[in-house]
Amino acid sequence: MTDSASSLHRKRPAPPRPGLPESELDAMAEFLNRYMGLSINRGELGRAVSEAMSEASIEDLGHYLTLVQGRGEPLERLVDRVTVRETYFFRLRQQFDFIREQIIPACMSGSLPGHVLRTWSAGCASGEEVFSLAILFEEAGLSRYHVLGTDISPEALSSARQGRFPRWSMRGNPPAMVERFFRDTGAGYTIAPELSRNVAFRRLNLVEDTYPSAENGTYGLDLILCRNVLIYLDGRTAEKIMDRLYEALAPGGWLITAPVDPAPTTGRWESVRGEYAALYRKPLARHKAIRRAAERSHSRAIGTVSAKPAEIPRSTRAKNAFDEKEYAKAIALCLGLEREATTAILKIKAIANLHGAAEAELAAQEMLAIHPYVPELRFLEAIMLLALNQNERATVVLRQALFIDPELAVVHFTLGSALAAEGYKAPAQRAYERAIKLLKRMSPNEIVPLSDSTALSLLESAEHALEHLKHRVAP
Repeated sequence: MTDSASSLHRKRPAPPRPGLPESELDAMAEFLNRYMGLSINRGELGRAVSEAMSEASIEDLGHYLTLVQGRGEPLERLVDRVTVRETYFFRLRQQFDFIREQIIPACMSGSLPGHVLRTWSAGCASGEEVFSLAILFEEAGLSRYHVLGTDISPEALSSARQGRFPRWSMRGNPPAMVERFFRDTGAGYTIAPELSRNVAFRRLNLVEDTYPSAENGTYGLDLILCRNVLIYLDGRTAEKIMDRLYEALAPGGWLITAPVDPAPTTGRWESVRGEYAALYRKPLARHKAIRRAAERSHSRAIGTVSAKPAEIPRSTRAKNAFDEKEYAKAIALCLGLEREATTAILKIKAIANLHGAAEAELAAQEMLAIHPYVPELRFLEAIMLLALNQNERATVVLRQALFIDPELAVVHFTLGSALAAEGYKAPAQRAYERAIKLLKRMSPNEIVPLSDSTALSLLESAEHALEHLKHRVAP
């Protein structure tokens, strides 16, 4: 979590570096405002520019302005200097207490079984806020959660992904918590590997119109933290960002900003402003009222004669979007339809194609809580686990799928492959033999359930794998 705004206001702005032309400094300020919405006093900007030019051994401000306008590393380093970052774990403990005691129960109580609590730290800096949230969720006993951290600075994101922190970042935290979730390196601490599995970091400029989006994980969120970011922006830009953050939240979702951040001017938020945070909630009742009104309108329309063609069902549109490789659109269309098993399966496949195996495996867990006896969902989860090199967990899930339906040849074949990779020769052989037996019952050109392969093609693969296994020399 950053405290850049408070750091900025505590410091007395330094005068511009002697010799910096006012006209070019004004051009720099205008560019930063246009591209990033930043509103910075000239003294602070002059100090940051002077330091950045000295670091890069650049004397001419006009040349430096050209480099910054190229939107590469010079711009990123200047932004890092302008937005001074000060952060540590569980800064403002009252805020995290409120999340644990109020927000988590509120988000989970009205959700579907197996709901994944989705959280976004916007302006995450070096990652302390992101991992603080992950620790909070672990301590609250949540197994299904995901924390996204975004920042405009690639340097900050690189530091966050490494999960290495100085001892000063742990100040004020209980030793038992530090021991549980960190590894002491002598010089500092690194995050325990198990804490990183539900965390992701991405570059995102809040000023740009790239969110909310299922493609980058900024859609349908339960909680967004955006502290000490909006204070830097002009009023119009800050309001646009607040509007986008509102749309990024699920109904009933929460936004937390700092008390110094500007408040929204629209009245659609439920708001509470305190000494340590400004809390905003996207109303849940309004969403339900709109939904009930839509249902009433739909019921009145039933039985009426209309010349308009029937609307294509959303599940069909989701399938069409998936087939056209528009995975973000498919995910968005699937939202709210997860109680249909076929739609739940489609959503997982779309997430896998768009975001990769880790997020798809999380989605599979969520869907399995709704559909625990659908073998294809367990098979999909196993495929994701295999992609993540978690073979032992995958074999457990594959056996669960076969317990539900023991006639799935492709699941037996996949189980055999997973067991063989782990060195379990005898059980792998039995799995391959069972797959072969089932495949021989099918017509050669028949498509094997839960696969795109014909029976003949998969049979040949199974026989080849079994033959290779039999001749493998035991270690």
